Amino acid sequence: MAREPHFASIIMGDETPHKYSVKLIEFLHANNVRKFDYSQFSQLRYIQKGQSAMVYSATFENKVYALKCLNNNLLMDQETLKHLTREVTNLYNINHPNVIKLYGVSINISNFLLVLQFADKTLREYLKSKRIENLYQISWDELINLAKGITNGINYLHEKKIIHRDLHSNNILINEGKALIADFGLSKQIINNEVSDSIMQCSVAYTDPQYLSSSGGFERNEKSDIYSLGILLWELTSGISPFEGLNVFNIVHKIIINNERPETVPDTPSGYIDLIKKCWSSNQKDRPTTGFILNQLEKLSTESINTITNRIVIRSKKQY
Repeated sequence: MAREPHFASIIMGDETPHKYSVKLIEFLHANNVRKFDYSQFSQLRYIQKGQSAMVYSATFENKVYALKCLNNNLLMDQETLKHLTREVTNLYNINHPNVIKLYGVSINISNFLLVLQFADKTLREYLKSKRIENLYQISWDELINLAKGITNGINYLHEKKIIHRDLHSNNILINEGKALIADFGLSKQIINNEVSDSIMQCSVAYTDPQYLSSSGGFERNEKSDIYSLGILLWELTSGISPFEGLNVFNIVHKIIINNERPETVPDTPSGYIDLIKKCWSSNQKDRPTTGFILNQLEKLSTESINTITNRIVIRSKKQY
């Protein structure tokens, strides 16, 4: 078998990576992070583009992976290097069935890439697939299993002293019916710091009100993730994202000024609603631990209800 080329030799063309990129390569090589030869990937297929990265699926030695291309990051500065090396190290040492797995790294001509576990779709896409026109249905057993999976993943990250800070239904992936936590921390070390309204729209309704009201001055913590988890638990019952149809300004106004939360779905077991409300309390001290949440979900799994049904109505701004 041919010897795997040195990591730096994977770069194609005449471009020379910035000195910090060289440091990154050396750091990862010294820490035994697996190096994938980019030229050996095949069947690349575009999946999505985010604020800071593009994601593709690709095949390597008959296995499908997700390639996360961090845009133009070979021209990184020292601060970006610090964040990126920390993130890659955190990811590579993570091993839990409900957290996305990093298998290694690669480089093409202009981008540093993370080689990640492939997942079929996001939680938001998955829940949308359960809608027929305006009717959403999910079995209680599946809802509880998804809720447990998400909570188990968050619990594991917290045990590792990792705060996600950006939990929402596009950062929860679904693979073969199992929930996977993704994108913890990665989007925050990007060179381009501009945040569009559409990107904020994706996550602001899941964000700790204490952070929103501080204009970013409050440092998010484990309890901030619990708030986001509460919104996700609600979304499992509703099949739609919170405050759908509103812009960022209106969402923030409702959360901070009016202290409002999404309307609970009729016929949801009262114990589950109580758990959601504890999680999304404005007061961090009232929010439960992941251990408490898992215990409650286990108790709720015996509820006699078979299916949660939500008739979806997307309200206009005037109706809110």
